[in-house]
Amino acid sequence: MKDKTLLKIILFIQISTLGGAALLASWGRSQLLLVKSELDLAIYDINLIFEEISLMLPNLNSAINIVLSLEDSLAILDNINNLLTTLLGG
Repeated sequence: MKDKTLLKIILFIQISTLGGAALLASWGRSQLLLVKSELDLAIYDINLIFEEISLMLPNLNSAINIVLSLEDSLAILDNINNLLTTLLGG
């Protein structure tokens, strides 16, 4: 009788441990799925932002080219001003 009782206790402990491990694995899987869905949403948002930035880049490149062109024009005008100042004795 003692052996059967001991075997039943061992079997109960094994089943309980296996059940607990299964519950823990299920909970862990659900948490990982939650993190995955949050990451998917974050990646989607980042992709939208990158698309917006890539749409603005040509405009920004044009603006940068205009500023650089204006800077060159101002440098030329400054040189002309310096030349005229020198010629006029100023």
